[in-house]
Amino acid sequence: MLAGCGSTGGPASASAAKPSPSPSGRAANGVAGQVVQAGGGRMVVSDQAGNVNVTYSATTGVLQTGTGSFADLAAGTCVTATGQKDASGVVTATTVSAQLNMKGVCTPASGAPSPGAGGFGGGGGGGQGRGPGAGPSAPPNAAFVRGKVTGVSGTTVTVQQAAGDSVTVSVPAAARITRLVTSSTARIAAGECVTATGPRSSSGTVQARSIVISAPGPNGCATGLGRGGAGGGGRRPSASPGATSNA
Repeated sequence: MLAGCGSTGGPASASAAKPSPSPSGRAANGVAGQVVQAGGGRMVVSDQAGNVNVTYSATTGVLQTGTGSFADLAAGTCVTATGQKDASGVVTATTVSAQLNMKGVCTPASGAPSPGAGGFGGGGGGGQGRGPGAGPSAPPNAAFVRGKVTGVSGTTVTVQQAAGDSVTVSVPAAARITRLVTSSTARIAAGECVTATGPRSSSGTVQARSIVISAPGPNGCATGLGRGGAGGGGRRPSASPGATSNA
C-alpha cells in the first residue's frame, strides 16, 4: 500500500514521503465503540480492531444522546435532520436530533463536541444537502438540515439555517428522534457506546478532548469514526449492559 508509485528519488526521499501510520492502522483522531471498563479518568473502548485505552479529564467536553420525541422540537431548539426533499423543497425527515445542549445557539463553537446528523463529527454551519455520512450512493434528493426551529405546526417544523434560509421539515411518526444534552464523565459506564476524539499517544492511547455517549442500538455500537458515530448499527459487541438514562 505504501509503494513509492512514480517516485524517482532514492531511499532517503522514499523514507521522507512515507506517512507515519497510527497504531494498529486506526484513525489518529479518536475511537468509536463500546465501553468495556471505565473509572479514574480512563476507559477501555472496544472497536473493530480490538481494545483502545482512552484518557479523559474534567476539561473533556461530554454530550449524551437518548430517545427524544416531537415535543423536544420546540421553537428555539437547535436541530439537525436528514431525509428526502420533494419538488417543493419540503424535507420529510428520517432522523431528527434535538440539540438541547446548544441552548438555542445553533452554530457549534470551535472544538466543541458535535455528533452532527445521526453520527459523530457532523460539520458545522447550515446548508441543505447530503450532509454527514451521506455516501456517493445516496439518492439525489437526500437532504441534511441544521438550524434553529422557528415554528411548529402539526407534525412539521420550520428550521432557519445559518445562511438565513428557512426549510420546512415534515416529521412523520416513523422518523427517529433523538435528544442531545450536556453530560459529564461521571456518566461513562461499561456497556455504553462512545465516540471519543483527541490525539493518540505513541502507545495508541486516545487523549479525549470530547466524548459523545449513547445507549447501544439493536446491533450494538457502531465502530470506527465516520460510520454514524456512537450508537446505531455496527458489529455487535460481546456484552451490552443497560445504559444510563438521559434524564
